Amino acid sequence: MSKKPKNGEGSPRMSTYFKIGAAMFALAFIAFVASLYLGNHIFMFFGGVLLTIGFGIGIVIPVFVKVGTFLGYYSDN
Repeated sequence: MSKKPKNGEGSPRMSTYFKIGAAMFALAFIAFVASLYLGNHIFMFFGGVLLTIGFGIGIVIPVFVKVGTFLGYYSDN
């Protein structure tokens, strides 16, 4: 790519991952609160799994996407 990418480029994908991560985090929080009230370990387990997945999608993937586009842009020039 010869031209420099615009400022808004790549941001829709980032925000999508962030929204998925936030939704997962919210679900995990609700499951965790429900587990505290019900004393059910199944809810706590699912909450922990959702929290881990949500964290992974919401933070790790966007960082990889950002680094990947950064490296990709500079390797092309």
